[in-house]
Amino acid sequence: MSDNEPVATRRHHRNSPSSTPLAERQRTAKQRQTTARILPTVNEFEEYPSYSPYSLWPFDWLHVCILGMVKTHLMNWITHYLDKYDVTDQWEVFLQRAPQYLELTILNKRYSHVQQWQSKDIRQLIHYLLASLAPLLKPMNERRHPGMYLRVLLTTRRLLEVVILAQQRYHTETSLSSIDNALTEFHNLKDVFLPAHE
Repeated sequence: MSDNEPVATRRHHRNSPSSTPLAERQRTAKQRQTTARILPTVNEFEEYPSYSPYSLWPFDWLHVCILGMVKTHLMNWITHYLDKYDVTDQWEVFLQRAPQYLELTILNKRYSHVQQWQSKDIRQLIHYLLASLAPLLKPMNERRHPGMYLRVLLTTRRLLEVVILAQQRYHTETSLSSIDNALTEFHNLKDVFLPAHE
């Protein structure tokens, strides 16, 4: 191609990606994925000429999952449940005594003394919440409501699974099915936090 060609001709040169047939581009992409041993995924929007991934409505994981589902709902249920049995202080001690693991950080203050929660703090709390509840709930509930602690732990676990799985960058039928199953089981068990079950 010479420098004297018009600009329009250069843009639509026969070797440019825009002039390459879609089937050929897809075939080349699949060959590269096979060579790199990458599992190909189906993009339902790739045949739309005006499609842009940046124009899709993004999921607000921070406000929906972290601040909404975990901080506003789950943690309020748990603290109310622990207050009912007057063991909140013990639980806060367990939280602060959790051992360091990899990049997880432990709360510097007691849970009830934190005035302003950062999303990073709640994301860290998600990873050791069950471990702090398990040794406290079992002896407490075995004396009063045998088996109840298992339902509390399972309800908490299922909601945390939904939150953790939902933050994945890419989803498959397996991951969506896991989220759906965990969310369904959570809704079936969440009545354990109602006053009638305490």
